[in-house]
Amino acid sequence: MFITALPLVFVACSILFKVQRIFLQLGIVPSLSQMFPLWLWIVGVVGVSLGLALMAAILTASDVSRSADRLSVAMGHVEAGELGADITVTTTDEYADLFRGFNHMIRGLRDEVRMLEVT
Repeated sequence: MFITALPLVFVACSILFKVQRIFLQLGIVPSLSQMFPLWLWIVGVVGVSLGLALMAAILTASDVSRSADRLSVAMGHVEAGELGADITVTTTDEYADLFRGFNHMIRGLRDEVRMLEVT
């Protein structure tokens, strides 16, 4: 959020500063009521942009939490001695690699248990 907000606020402030300087160089001294629509527009753009960035951050955090929860639940099953837990890989993100690694580990454990039962 900070990475998005800081440059956006800086650009907004620099636009307002530059517009004010251009007016002064042209010999125009705009009143507050004349500048208000520009201020309102820039604050609106910054507000909408930050709102959208916040929504994207929340959705990303939610997705990561769901994936971490799935992995945590599956690990709890293994810890309880249930080796039937497989995690369905439905994404292509970093968790997909973890899920595949977890499933590979579970298959290896199942094979070891079968060998021990046979011997």
